[in-house]
Amino acid sequence: MPPTSNSVKGDAIHLYDLLRDDDATTHFGLDSRAIATLQGYTHSLLLHLEKIHYDEWLRIPILVDWNLGNFSVKQGIAADDSPPDSSFMFSTRWDYDWFRIESRLLDFYFLSRVSSRTGDKTQFSYSAHTLTEPRFVKFIAAYHEVYPLTRTEIEFLPFAYRFFILNYVIREGARFFRADLCAQFRRDAANLYLAESEKLDLSELLQVVS
Repeated sequence: MPPTSNSVKGDAIHLYDLLRDDDATTHFGLDSRAIATLQGYTHSLLLHLEKIHYDEWLRIPILVDWNLGNFSVKQGIAADDSPPDSSFMFSTRWDYDWFRIESRLLDFYFLSRVSSRTGDKTQFSYSAHTLTEPRFVKFIAAYHEVYPLTRTEIEFLPFAYRFFILNYVIREGARFFRADLCAQFRRDAANLYLAESEKLDLSELLQVVS
């Protein structure tokens, strides 16, 4: 694939520079404690990218934003004249503004949201809990049968999630969300989401790929 203008490492470095700026609290609408927390997670992400030699990982076209409103499926068609079966097929896809060339792992947080039983109900959340729900474990098992995953990739899931939070909620949130939602998501990211991602129990997912 031809080189692209953005990368996980480049976007993380850009965010780290913004967070270290004297005007960071004003720019992001967060207090100094929240800014320091975000600096720490961004720095940790950059160190982990170096540790796992992320630059050497396979990159493919990914869409990241698998919001339920961005694609559709249709019922599977039987081979003969019998009624349609219970399977579903990918039908259409739109909204490509988060398209990038990166590791497939960056698609998986939103795929976990799609497979989640909770969904987005009365209170919208970007919590990481969907990454360990039974339905997502089932999805990973089915995916792994066709496109095998490695232990290192599963262990990267919390970092892929943190990149989503740091880049699309913190760094670029003002471009994608209403001002009130952006402020809420940024506060929740600094005070809740990132810390909760450190408590994810990946044991069932790791068992799938072992």
